[in-house]
Amino acid sequence: MLGIFRERIVKWGAQLLFVLLILSFVAWGIGDYIGYQARGGGSQTVAEVGSRTILTRDFQREMQDQMGRMRQMFGDTFNIEQARAMGIEESVLQTMIQDALFSEGAKNLGLIVDDAVVVQEIRNDPSFQTAAGTFNRDKFNSALRQAGFSEGQYIALMRNELLRRQYLSPVLLGRDVPRGAVESLYKFRNEKRVANIITLPHSMIKGVPAPSDADLVKYHEENKKLYSTQEVREITLIRMRPEDIVDEIDVPDSDIQRFYNDHLVEFSSPERRIVSQILFPDEAAARAAYERISKGEDYAKVEKEFGGGTLGNLSKGEIPIPELGDAAFAALPDAVSEPVPSPLGWHLLRITNVTAASKKDIKDVRDEIRHRIALDKAADSLFSLAGKFEDELGGGASAEEAAKRLKLNVTKIESIDREGRDPAGNRYNDMTPEILTAAFNAPAGGDSPLGDLAEGGHYVVHVDKIIPAAVRPLDEIKDRVRGDWTAAQRSERADALIKEMVAEIKGGKILADVAGPRGANIMATKPFSRTRQGLDLQVPSSLVAALFKSAPGTPESGAGEEAHMIGIVTEVIVPDVAADEEAVNRLKDELGSTLANDLSTSLAGALREKLKVTIDRNAVEKAF
Repeated sequence: MLGIFRERIVKWGAQLLFVLLILSFVAWGIGDYIGYQARGGGSQTVAEVGSRTILTRDFQREMQDQMGRMRQMFGDTFNIEQARAMGIEESVLQTMIQDALFSEGAKNLGLIVDDAVVVQEIRNDPSFQTAAGTFNRDKFNSALRQAGFSEGQYIALMRNELLRRQYLSPVLLGRDVPRGAVESLYKFRNEKRVANIITLPHSMIKGVPAPSDADLVKYHEENKKLYSTQEVREITLIRMRPEDIVDEIDVPDSDIQRFYNDHLVEFSSPERRIVSQILFPDEAAARAAYERISKGEDYAKVEKEFGGGTLGNLSKGEIPIPELGDAAFAALPDAVSEPVPSPLGWHLLRITNVTAASKKDIKDVRDEIRHRIALDKAADSLFSLAGKFEDELGGGASAEEAAKRLKLNVTKIESIDREGRDPAGNRYNDMTPEILTAAFNAPAGGDSPLGDLAEGGHYVVHVDKIIPAAVRPLDEIKDRVRGDWTAAQRSERADALIKEMVAEIKGGKILADVAGPRGANIMATKPFSRTRQGLDLQVPSSLVAALFKSAPGTPESGAGEEAHMIGIVTEVIVPDVAADEEAVNRLKDELGSTLANDLSTSLAGALREKLKVTIDRNAVEKAF
C-alpha cells in the first residue's frame, strides 16, 4: 500500500533521497570487515551485520525453502551437498546479509514504520483472509505454524520488510532504460530460426558388445555418485508445544476483557477512503485548476491534462504526509479539496468512496482471544514441564521413558534423511531445520540437547539407529550398471558418427545421402526461438544455442540423452519492433527491474564498506 502511494506522488523525488542515502554513509559509517569466526558448533548466529544478527534457525529455514524449489526442478534426490556445489548455500546467506544491510541503512536514516501500518499490511494479505476478503486469525496462526514463525517473529519480519521498501524506494522508482537498448534486446529475444534437424537415435547404434565383468567393475568404480545412498537415521522425536496442552489452560473472563481492551486496534478497522489526487508544481497552477473544477469542468478532464490518479483505498494513518491525510479525511465525498501544500508540491484531492470505521464486539472474538491467551499461558507452563523432563533424564530415565511418564508428544520416524524426507522422497510434516540438525548431530543411541522450537516449545531427538551413506554393491545393481555402461558406449559411437556426418555435409553431400545410410532421420522445424518455443523435437540446449550463432547452411551438432543431432539453419526471422509496442513496453519495465536490482546490489556494496559484516563460517557449515 505504501509502495503504491509513493510511486504515484514521489517518483520525482527519488534521486534526491538516493543522494541523501549516500551522503548519510559519511555520518554513521564504521569500518567493515568480513571474517571467519571460530565460535564453535553451538553458535546461534551465522552472521552479524552492524547491530543485527542472522540467526542459524532463520538461515536453515531459508535454505530449506530454497532446497524445496530446487527439488521441483531437479527431482527429490537433490541434496545439500549438491546445493553447496552449486553455490546455493552461499547465495542464500549473501541474500540474507543484503537484506540486513538495507534494514541497518533504514535504521540509521531514522526511518520508522508505524504499528498501525504493520497491522494493516498483515490484515490486507490475501493469505490471511477469508473468501470474503476479511482477515482471519485462524488462517494467520496456521500459516505461521506451517512456516515455523511465532507471531512476534513474523511481525518483526514484516516491519523490516516495510522499512526496506521505504529505504529502497529511490532505487526502485528512479530507474530508466534507453529505448535503443530495449529494442536491441527485444530483437535478440524474439528472433526466430528455421532449421533442418538430423536425428541419430542411440538405439540405432548396433554392434555394441556385452560388457565384461571387468568393464562393469570399472564403470561402477568410476561412477560411484550414481550408485550411492544418503545417510538416513531412525529417530524418536519428543516435542513439548503450547498447542499440546492449550486445552488444559483456564482463562478467566477478566483476562479476555483486558486482552480485548489492549488490542482494540487489531479488532478495529479505521475509516478508509478512496483518494485521488492531482499534483501541481505551484499554488497558482493548483488554484487555477481548482477554479475550473469549481465552475463545473469535469475533474477527469483536468486530471488527464495535468496527470494524476488514485492513490488507493487508504486509512488516514497510511498516508505518510500529514497535510494530505488531514485534508483527505476532512473533505466531503465526491467533492474536490482546496489546494493543499506539501513538501512535494500542491495537491487537489478528491474522495470517491468512504468506508466507515468499525469495531468487532468482544462476543465475536471471545473464542479467538481465549485461545491466544491460553497459548501464551501454555508456553509459560512449558518451562516447568521442560524442567520436569530434565529431572527425569537426570534420574536415569531415557528420553522416551521420560516422555511417557509426562504424557508428552512422541513420534517414531523409521527413516529420515538430512533434508527431512522419507524413503519415498516425501517430506515429513513439521520437520523444522532445528530438529533435523539435532537429529544428525546426535550419536547413535544418544539424545540431542533440549532444544527450542521456533514457534514456541521444546524438543528432544533420540537417535535409535544410523544407516550411513554408502555405495550400493555392484552385485545388487548389476543390471542397472550394465544398462548404463551400454548406453554410454552407444553415446560414444554416436558422437563419432555425428562428427563424420558433419564433415560430409561441409564437404557438399546432400542431407539424405548423409543421414540415410546411418539410420538417421531428417525433419524441418517450424520457426523456433532461443528458448525452444516452437520446437516439436527434444533438441539439446547446446545445439539450439549453436544454431542461433550459426550462419545459414552451416551444420552444428549436439548430444542429448537418447540421441545425437545435427542442425542446419535454413531461415532467420528478425522481429518487427513496431508491430508489438505493448511487448516492447513490458520488456522496458523488466529491464527497469533488472536495473533496480543492479542498483540495489551497488547500494549493498556501499553499505558493506561502512558497516561491519561478520560471517561465522563454522556455524554455516554446521547448520546442515
